Amino acid sequence: MMKRVTLRSVDEEWDRIRFDVSLDEHCRIKKERIYFGFEGPFNEAEGSHPVMLNEKGFIDLGDGFEAYSRYHKINLLEKEIKLKEYATIWWKNGLDIIEATYYIEAITPLD
Repeated sequence: MMKRVTLRSVDEEWDRIRFDVSLDEHCRIKKERIYFGFEGPFNEAEGSHPVMLNEKGFIDLGDGFEAYSRYHKINLLEKEIKLKEYATIWWKNGLDIIEATYYIEAITPLD
């Protein structure tokens, strides 16, 4: 079953992130795939950009970013996908790592 999962930062410092994912019978993301999504406002193309979630639990912001700030760890693949479930992203900026907490704000069926 395909779902769009919307993550929202608990402190609203970060933009929403959405991924279109395939879930298994336990409402967990199937790990053997790569998923696409976007970060930023839903109706504002200029402020949004595509993202990718790989099978190892890394967000890839794409080649428009320098290598030191392109890949970021997320624990979403370890979570049950349900409303208000928390996930953590470790945003990497050079040697600095910023830990940010998100929650699942919406789950939208895509089937």
